[in-house]
Amino acid sequence: MPPHAPHGARDVSVLVAPGCNLGCAVCDCRTSAAPSDPSGVPFELERGGRSAEFRGEVAMQRLAPVIAEARKRGFRTIRVRTNGVAFRSPQAAAGLLDMGVDEVVLFFPADRPGVFDAITRVRGAQAAALAGARGLAASGLPLILEVPVLDRSVQDLRKTIDLVAQAASTLRAVRMYSPAALVSPDGKVPRQLAPPRWDDIKPQLLCAIDRARELGLSVGLSDRDGVPLCALTTASPDGRESVPRGVFTDRGKRRVARGPTSQIGPGCRDCRAAQQCPGTTELYLALHGQSGLTPIRHARLGGLSSRAGAEWGEARRQAARDNPVAVLRPTVHCNQDCLFCSANETSNNLADDPDKMVRRIARLARGNVRWVSFSGGEPTLVPQLVDFVAVARQAGIPRVELVTNAVKLDTPERVQALLDAGLTDLFVSLHAHDEQLSSTLTRKDGDHARTVRAVRLFAEMSNVHLSVNHVLSVYNFRTIGRFVDWLHDEFGTRVRLSIAYVTPQYKALERLSELVPRYADAMPPLHKALGRARELGLEVVVGSRQGVPPCQLGEFVSFSDVLKVCHGAAVEDSFQKCKSPRCASCRFDLICSGVWKSYADMYGTGELVPVDGPRITVAQAEGFQMARDHDPGARRAGEAAFLQEGGVPAQAAAVGAGRLAEGALRVQRSPGAEALRVAIAGTGQRAVVLAAGLQRTGDFQAVGLVSPHAVEKDLPALTARMDRARSLEELCSMQHLDAVLVASSTESHAGLARACLARGLPCLVEKPLAASVDEAEALAGQGGERIGVIQQLRYAAGLQELAAELRLSGGPAALARVMVRRFAPKGSRDSLPAWSRDSLFQLLIHHGDVAAFLLDGGQLGVSRASWHGESPPERVRIDARSSLFPSLPVQIDLWFAAPSEGIWVEAKLQSGNLLQWTRRQHAEQLRVVGPAGERCRVPAHGGDLELLLAAWARSLRNGAPPPVSARDGVCAMRFANEAIAALEHAAIPFARSSEPKHGSSRKVPAYPSDVGTWS
Repeated sequence: MPPHAPHGARDVSVLVAPGCNLGCAVCDCRTSAAPSDPSGVPFELERGGRSAEFRGEVAMQRLAPVIAEARKRGFRTIRVRTNGVAFRSPQAAAGLLDMGVDEVVLFFPADRPGVFDAITRVRGAQAAALAGARGLAASGLPLILEVPVLDRSVQDLRKTIDLVAQAASTLRAVRMYSPAALVSPDGKVPRQLAPPRWDDIKPQLLCAIDRARELGLSVGLSDRDGVPLCALTTASPDGRESVPRGVFTDRGKRRVARGPTSQIGPGCRDCRAAQQCPGTTELYLALHGQSGLTPIRHARLGGLSSRAGAEWGEARRQAARDNPVAVLRPTVHCNQDCLFCSANETSNNLADDPDKMVRRIARLARGNVRWVSFSGGEPTLVPQLVDFVAVARQAGIPRVELVTNAVKLDTPERVQALLDAGLTDLFVSLHAHDEQLSSTLTRKDGDHARTVRAVRLFAEMSNVHLSVNHVLSVYNFRTIGRFVDWLHDEFGTRVRLSIAYVTPQYKALERLSELVPRYADAMPPLHKALGRARELGLEVVVGSRQGVPPCQLGEFVSFSDVLKVCHGAAVEDSFQKCKSPRCASCRFDLICSGVWKSYADMYGTGELVPVDGPRITVAQAEGFQMARDHDPGARRAGEAAFLQEGGVPAQAAAVGAGRLAEGALRVQRSPGAEALRVAIAGTGQRAVVLAAGLQRTGDFQAVGLVSPHAVEKDLPALTARMDRARSLEELCSMQHLDAVLVASSTESHAGLARACLARGLPCLVEKPLAASVDEAEALAGQGGERIGVIQQLRYAAGLQELAAELRLSGGPAALARVMVRRFAPKGSRDSLPAWSRDSLFQLLIHHGDVAAFLLDGGQLGVSRASWHGESPPERVRIDARSSLFPSLPVQIDLWFAAPSEGIWVEAKLQSGNLLQWTRRQHAEQLRVVGPAGERCRVPAHGGDLELLLAAWARSLRNGAPPPVSARDGVCAMRFANEAIAALEHAAIPFARSSEPKHGSSRKVPAYPSDVGTWS
């Protein structure tokens, strides 16, 4: 549950009918029902909104028409608030699902049974509520725990959260509120139920929030909860005040629209955060007045943020204060469309309003900033750019830099205007030595010549420091040596070369595995190019923040900029990067932020080798930076000697070389059977993963590698004994093959599969089967039973056991409903790498196939698609039907902002029995619920790929169909296509209105061009 609605969205809570089966004085279900039309539909729904919550236990049986009307009015999330007593059986809870309920808010006031029963005025109420929580969880409905904040003598908030979390595995969030009124059926209200003073209850509130987050639950306090900011404010030793991050939303200068029963206290007028505070209840003020309310002294209250990110600890704040460089983005739009672009509308320091930009420059000038860099997007698209440069210089900032592709600076007039305004540094993006490769990378024809012309114009000027930025990717790392020679031939030593790695953010995430080379591949040509630059006298800097830590440079470690950027890395990059445990012994540990987490996810951190020598401190780095400011543009021998002090271990200079032997694919044979000889088509990370899976099964021998890059590419994770070829035909002339495993780019799947069929070779193809449904359909018709698809989730041990239980219960014909749910937190490796049609298409293939597997195949057809949240959405839901069982509802839910990761598959039988498989992080569980009670067991965790490959080996030996047929692959693709189309019809925001606009002349290339190695 998102704790807050975005600005302009509506979250409504409606009492459909008063009355309850309990007698709680701290609940709001005994007030008047919401005004409704003659049919009973509340008027509150007429304006539409984002989410609707319906209250009132007596109204549970007549909610269906109200929910239907809410859907018609555009509400994307439907919640029902209940005490859970009526939902002790999964069958009763499933009725909420049938009505279209998305989430359940569970009222639960206390941890002790006696107190709970006293509050609710019903003996045994807590036991019934816990049984209801279990029943709701068994139905698969996500739960939000709602707890009134009461006196410590009757309630322990932490224990209350623990109790419900143990009973309900689908608990996702916690809401705590202060009762706005006390209404008892008999008019008697115990004094212990009166709201406690906020200063008394604050420690328990903070402890409860910490506990909820330990359990992976989100906590959100809204304007209607009556909890003021000061109830959660703490002060650090230096006097800084803050609230727990993410609990309240920062609305900036906009005044909070407080709930109808809330206001600030009479003594809160002087509180510096009064405008952002949701206030407390009128009931609290009537009982306590100003007591317990502590005005906030500082105008800036830490922790108020609606933007996800890392916590700003004191170390990060100090780094921000000490950072002498500030990056400002006047736009994120661009006249090129680089494959590896790392900027969009959520980039740091975006100020596309000219007045705000001028004010920001003035603030920076009053601080510690000595260098302002205007970046983007493409800043030359902004008409006020020359004015911004002039303002920065007039404000006293000594260094003003422009980061640009320079396409619009190819005339003397534009160059002179920037120099007259005071520009001191130009940083030009140029990623290739010729037009062909450049246009492949920037997707813009003709720009290479214009950029070179602009660099020539600036090179004629002596009053500007000129650098060319060259981003290394899979497309161009082999040609870095050619680029060094070309740059020197064109400009001599007038231009400094800055070398960066692909930054895995924003757009680059869409094709990360195709863009980012492994260090072991990229460092040998880079080292050779750096040696050549040294011979030519060309100044070169290798960006550590952009992804090349100093340990990767070996004898060329003096080319690293790690001394210069340590503060910026600490401020902006530290929470996005990680290190190897061995990095703690490296001399650069204190100033190096490590590698991008996404790089570590793909390749691990085994390539990070600590560099011997005395540890370099931040203070030493600052000293060298101050010296650099007095002598800009020059490589000083002293700094180079300092970086190389203590020597560089030989293993760092030849990183990865020793991994060939330890990562070699050792061939094993199954007892009594010859290993099947398999070729792997592809050289990417997925090919490496599949090769390791082949080894673990013991049924295969990987004897060959097929790829346009197979001959020259260094692959330490694959055996050096494998024959390599650029085509399947070439490899077949070298080796006898039994089968081919295809793990190349999607665009090449169909061609490779057809090549296999032409030679009578069965093949197993990574999903999706082909680049289009029509192409996949043609393959399935041509290949018959010789083409299989890698849909490995089918072979999860727990899912296989669930399918076996289903067969014993009568098979798919006995089913009443199938649900497949997937949960992932934002930014996790199981979440979407980037919000796009392609990434969602992949997920829908994966999870639609799981539902089809339980239904014995057939084509899933979409009956309804919906989504919830902004862009990207927090949840996508697909309702479907199977061609084999058209009356059977199938629901697929994808959650992209859940507190924790997991997969939930549920099969409900017509008999009322329930089969449930869950996988969470490193644990699995299979539940079978029936008349005899509940049975649980823990299946083997993981090994899905190995089980699929073992099944493929059996099918090859027995001449049987593959475990997942090409027809299954086609059906999964067709369902995913139909689901995407239905979501687009429901106006899902694939194209964000605020996303950058790019100019391009070319389509995205299918895969990197086959470029040779420079020598």
